[in-house]
Amino acid sequence: MDGLVRRFILYKPRSMNHVTTTARRCALLALHGSFSSASHFMRHTDLNRLAEREGVILVYPELGHKFSLDVTPHQSALDARFIEELIKYLIEHENVEPRQIYATGFSSGADLLHYFAGLDSLALQISAFAPVCSNLDVTWSRSVRHRHPISMIMVSGSDDRLNKWEGIAPRWLSVPETFRFWCEHNKATIACLSTVPSLDQFLQIGRTDAVALRTEKSTALQVELAQNAERGAEIVLVRVVGGGHTWPGTKGSNHVLRMIFGRTHPHDSANDIMWSFFRRRM
Repeated sequence: MDGLVRRFILYKPRSMNHVTTTARRCALLALHGSFSSASHFMRHTDLNRLAEREGVILVYPELGHKFSLDVTPHQSALDARFIEELIKYLIEHENVEPRQIYATGFSSGADLLHYFAGLDSLALQISAFAPVCSNLDVTWSRSVRHRHPISMIMVSGSDDRLNKWEGIAPRWLSVPETFRFWCEHNKATIACLSTVPSLDQFLQIGRTDAVALRTEKSTALQVELAQNAERGAEIVLVRVVGGGHTWPGTKGSNHVLRMIFGRTHPHDSANDIMWSFFRRRM
């Protein structure tokens, strides 16, 4: 790509190794955060287990913010072109269904998903987004010109000290402001608040007037949903009350890392949360 060598890890479920089929496949792009890598993100999230269970192709791109704290404007543009080429490769060489491409990411990788959602081309090519620990860049929000409906489930910790729930002025919007931005983009109505027994049930039944609250020791989940039924788009905000800059469902950090990154919600894995949401679009 423009003389640059870009790499990615492609993980196919073992069930695909022995089956020849012309059926189109589903793919999930998984974007690592700063000071991380595709391989580290793959090991940490254990998304490959999801791939085996659901028969989805996992793709882990090596992104340009690997050695930087934040995504720069120049690098975000390069990464967007990389993702466009990667999607083209998946459709042409891995028999991926064009409307069955989804994307998740963590930290800077999750921030980047908001940038992709604001681009005309990638908003059409990626069916739904699942950023974990993310904020929307103010400049990116002002540059969105398309009106394509966006489906997104945002997972963020209320005690995140890095991608802060309240945002970081002047660049990053707060998490609630980011949620409202995409709701307004979709002309979606934010739900009223009530309770449901579990997060999975909440996502499956698709209520428009629900918030799920599940307490797990020192953390809890609160869920808010906004829908535009005519446009077929949903925006979901999952607030991990007491959660830090962590991926829900992963092994908790030691005491030193917990002091830096905060608590990890031990149940309701981010993998299962996002897949319940993606499955509604299949």
